[in-house]
Amino acid sequence: MSVNPATQQIELGWSQNSPDAIGCIIYHATSAGGPWPALDTVIGTHWTDTHHQSNSVNYYRIAAIDSCFGSARTIAGNMTTYAQNNMILSVANMDVCLKKIKLQWNGYEHMTNNVGEYRIYYAQDNGNMQYLASVNGNTIIYECNGLPTNHQYKFLVQAVNTNGQITASSSIYAVNDYTEEAADDFCYIRHVSVVENQYVEVSVLTDGANTPFTELYIYRSENNTQNFAKIATIPYQNGSANYSYNDQDVDVMNKLYYYRVSLRNECGAESAASNIAHTILLKGEGTAAQENALQWNNYSEFNGGTLSYSVYRKVETSSLYTDVEAGLPATELNEYSDNVAELYEMGSHFQYYVVAQEGLNEYGFADESVSNIIEVEQFPNTYIPNAFCPNSSLVENQVFKPANSFMSTAGYWFTIYSRQGEIVFITNDITLGWDGTEQKSGKAVPPGMYIYRLEYLRPDGEKVVKNGTVTLIY
Repeated sequence: MSVNPATQQIELGWSQNSPDAIGCIIYHATSAGGPWPALDTVIGTHWTDTHHQSNSVNYYRIAAIDSCFGSARTIAGNMTTYAQNNMILSVANMDVCLKKIKLQWNGYEHMTNNVGEYRIYYAQDNGNMQYLASVNGNTIIYECNGLPTNHQYKFLVQAVNTNGQITASSSIYAVNDYTEEAADDFCYIRHVSVVENQYVEVSVLTDGANTPFTELYIYRSENNTQNFAKIATIPYQNGSANYSYNDQDVDVMNKLYYYRVSLRNECGAESAASNIAHTILLKGEGTAAQENALQWNNYSEFNGGTLSYSVYRKVETSSLYTDVEAGLPATELNEYSDNVAELYEMGSHFQYYVVAQEGLNEYGFADESVSNIIEVEQFPNTYIPNAFCPNSSLVENQVFKPANSFMSTAGYWFTIYSRQGEIVFITNDITLGWDGTEQKSGKAVPPGMYIYRLEYLRPDGEKVVKNGTVTLIY
């Protein structure tokens, strides 16, 4: 009694030892003890069961049909003494990490001359069945060891009687999920960004929503792609695909940091190494031509490629950054000169950062990477007039104010004294001037000569003090 490997139907075969036997009656039951209703009448020595599935155990007995066809020999009492059954093969246990597949099957009962051995066969990736191993006739379990992972397998077991003349095959069992997790795991560094010059954010995309792993490892190298050291381990979060790590131990103003990540899969192996991504190191300086010259390295690790760069600037008199240049093409070494001649009243300190924009990547999104923030200084200068008239028809003559160029708000003080040494006006706002009134009362002061004192800091920290007189005219 075998299961046909092509059709997976149960087939019976028998021999006839008398010329009077012209066929047989097939009896079927779902247990060895019956009951035994007749299922079919067959002329010949072979029969296929089209009524029952091979994925459940079925028992069969037969009785010979005499040529007289009506003889008592055809009754159920003349059935074969013992029932025989089909074999069902299954997997009792599978451990992909240890490369083990444990097969089990129900034993073949009452085979003629008894079962001498069971032969195990397998096919890889829909190939031909080939012999794998044998176990004795009293064993109904076998552990396959060392089969390569990430393949599909089919197995069948063949019962062989003691003289090797009769065989019976089990159902075929297909294993389609013998896949080591490493084959599906992946990790991709979405971006590496400097955050407020305080730390580096490493953002990682995984297949964790579909393929579990145990840990995510963060590696870092300073200024090169060779000397990576593990700096962090992040545990798997059930169902999560995105992970983030903040690297606090950094000097983002002077060093480039390279990062790569990998996964520790469920088999305990480190796998799925990521791309290598790095920070953007921005540098710059002010020039005598009243330009701020910026330079930065190219961020080339986007899956979708670096589409462009944007330059952001903040002046001393504002708390907000503005996008001063967008759509700059990416090159190996990127440069940008910001002409700030018209911003001479906005202070001497200019802050900048750049953002690299990714093109649409294969994962369906576009990310961005942010550089460190730098401060660029322009050299301050000032011109101080010697007279003013609050009633002048010219607006620029109505207020006494130093004509400052790139004057820093840090350390800035502008003070007006009467000839008696009393403070008439004082401010540390580089945009304000004296309108000829006493600051506390708001009342106009008498015309005449007044003393001023201007204090400010140079870029190197040196304090500059300018004293002089100004004439108030009505």
